[in-house]
Amino acid sequence: MKHTAQLFPCAFLFVVAGIFFLDNHLSFAVERFLRDGSSFGHSTASIPDLLLPFVLTMSASLLVVRRARIRRFGEDAYSAFCLLGATVLPFSFLIKTVLKPLFGRIETRVWLGNPLPPALQWFHQSDGHSGFPSGHMMVLSALAFAFWLYFPKPGGKCLLLLPLMGAALIITNYHFLTDVVAGAYLGLAVTSATTLLLEENAPRRKQCKDC
Repeated sequence: MKHTAQLFPCAFLFVVAGIFFLDNHLSFAVERFLRDGSSFGHSTASIPDLLLPFVLTMSASLLVVRRARIRRFGEDAYSAFCLLGATVLPFSFLIKTVLKPLFGRIETRVWLGNPLPPALQWFHQSDGHSGFPSGHMMVLSALAFAFWLYFPKPGGKCLLLLPLMGAALIITNYHFLTDVVAGAYLGLAVTSATTLLLEENAPRRKQCKDC
């Protein structure tokens, strides 16, 4: 939690600077070089949003695995991770649901159709204004950081996949760069805060010495 708080000024300054000086230029570049004249944008726009089903299914699965693990081996790093993962998934989804209408940021694809000056449109709840922060990045980051806490070696490899996830969200013009960065930081913050709330599981974090 201490390191998460220390990262906040850097994340905050990057997001603010990115909104005003970087997001628009990057989105135009993506549109011009990667999407112009192709069916890529149309095909990616038709992909359904499966974040909520993923959160519900994954959370329920982790709780089932946790119960089975405790019955067979008792409380250990695996069961502790299952509890943390099953907690951060719905927690992060709920937080992103609250934050999106608060910030009211226009979605990248909508913005490209009618470019406006860079800004957050506070409390704007109409369609097309749910871009900030990236919910997908927030939820997946929270789960990845939770996994890394208990299993540093494979968890570190999972963290390396987060930039690829962020790049995919940007390339498909689902999000601006700062939406993704904010989502990743908030995912980390959710995992850090939840770990403190589940403090009784913290000592078991180092039990998986070979992971």
